[in-house]
Amino acid sequence: MHAGSDSWRPTEKDLAAAEGRTVPDVIAPGLRVLFCGINPGLYSAAVGHHFARPGNRFWKALHEAGFTERLLSPFEDTALPARGLGITNLVDRATAGAADLSAAELQRGVGRLEDKVRDYGPAAVAVLGMHAYRTAFGRRHARIGPQPETICGAHLWLLPNPSGAQARYQLADLVDILRELRETVWSAARSEDRSAIRWLVDGMNVIGTRPDGWWRDRDAAVRRLVHRLERHQDSSGEPLTVVFDGRPPADLADASVQVRFAPRRGRDAADDEIVRMVETDRDPGSLRVVTSDSTLAARARAGGAGVVSAGSFLRRLGDR
Repeated sequence: MHAGSDSWRPTEKDLAAAEGRTVPDVIAPGLRVLFCGINPGLYSAAVGHHFARPGNRFWKALHEAGFTERLLSPFEDTALPARGLGITNLVDRATAGAADLSAAELQRGVGRLEDKVRDYGPAAVAVLGMHAYRTAFGRRHARIGPQPETICGAHLWLLPNPSGAQARYQLADLVDILRELRETVWSAARSEDRSAIRWLVDGMNVIGTRPDGWWRDRDAAVRRLVHRLERHQDSSGEPLTVVFDGRPPADLADASVQVRFAPRRGRDAADDEIVRMVETDRDPGSLRVVTSDSTLAARARAGGAGVVSAGSFLRRLGDR
């Protein structure tokens, strides 16, 4: 038996050694709900999976609220993205309890959470733990349920801490609020026409994300990306437009995705063309601009579009 096996139980020595460890995020682009814990406990850090201590009610409540078709084990946490769900934490390092975290650590965690929301674009973020939420977000009177503010465009919810040590909220209470979250988010998903989501790709920014020697043959790199986008559009049904600067290769006229080259030359020509397209679009809220350029991302958001990082988009295409 070994760490990572659902039949393995950590010893006291294992738990002590887990202090300060991290548990990998379970995350993917376009999730319906990203659950955000406070930080990993020693048991979770020792076994390497989220909400793993026996007695934690997260997995049982998740199932009873209808998020999963069966009761998952903590050791199956990586199965969540296929169900539109993910898990992260405000603070990465494991401690014996949340009381071991400083207010400054929790507050810094909000910035890291915002970065993940920008990169992965979940529809909703659900923070588990009222005291930690109030401290981290500076909302002293926040109550359980949907919050009035959003986080980088995602709906924000506050849920009870699922730890079995939390006596104030029983399992039934946790199930009720999770069910409300599920019904709200899934209702919005049903009313959203997935085909209305359109991708606007900053071509050279995406190509430059991978240092694979693309600069030795720029035209070949452009063709490779366009062909990958064609395959993604064919399989997903989501329309794609990719924008490049510079001259176009001669053989892209028949591409099934829209390929545009900025009409003027210059360092920011493609960025300006993408912003122009966002600002003149009738429904910019359905656009997802793919870029890791922070300036372009801010301009796109100001125009009403969503933004997904180049790295996250490449993972969507199958990169690791």
